[in-house]
Amino acid sequence: MAKIAVEKSTGIVLDAWGDGYQLSFKSDGLHVSLHDQLKVVVLWITESECSIWDSITGLPEDFKSYKYKHDGTNWSLNSDWEEDTSQPNSPEEPN
Repeated sequence: MAKIAVEKSTGIVLDAWGDGYQLSFKSDGLHVSLHDQLKVVVLWITESECSIWDSITGLPEDFKSYKYKHDGTNWSLNSDWEEDTSQPNSPEEPN
């Protein structure tokens, strides 16, 4: 099972964490903790714009942030999502 952050206006899943994580909104963003130790503060996920849903099943095997929507029961592909196929630039050879 997973916990997911869902954008309220679109249903787009912004990110997902295992059920062992604790998620809480603070004034500076979403605090993600594991075993009562803060792991990360996600500044761009705010309580006014997102909901956190617990005990979600069926996380797609190819899950990526923004790729899917969730309506509280069902997963669906985000029709606006595009795979990033760009390759990082190779470092230039020194002169």
